[in-house]
Amino acid sequence: MIISILGCGWLGLPLAKQLIKNGHTVKGSTTSDQKLAKLKEKGILPFLINLNPELQCTDCDEFWQSDVLVLNIPPGRRRTDIVEFHTQQIVSVIDRVKTSPISFVVFVSSTSVYPEKPGIVEEEDAIRGKALRNSGNALL
Repeated sequence: MIISILGCGWLGLPLAKQLIKNGHTVKGSTTSDQKLAKLKEKGILPFLINLNPELQCTDCDEFWQSDVLVLNIPPGRRRTDIVEFHTQQIVSVIDRVKTSPISFVVFVSSTSVYPEKPGIVEEEDAIRGKALRNSGNALL
């Protein structure tokens, strides 16, 4: 299986390494030129991709030629327009996926979508505007 990971950071990189270990071909993106060599060294096919919020890349068509996309891009916490910006980033990715052979998308989220409350939380507890942080609201 060919798996593309959009965001090979602290979570995406170990995931990529495990997927390779399990026999999958992995393509990984980074926003840093310096990290391209590190990805390649780990056996990941590296791509430089930015979402500002539009998709920006050169020679990245091959990245989207995969069976699965792991969407692992966190909202930028320092932005004042975090909800709108992250929404536009996701729309950019959706538009690109629509023209690709990708048939399955795994969206990596966060527990920050849940409000701070004692006890057990459930999915319906994740209500926009009540998340712990604005980044949680952006993920919702």
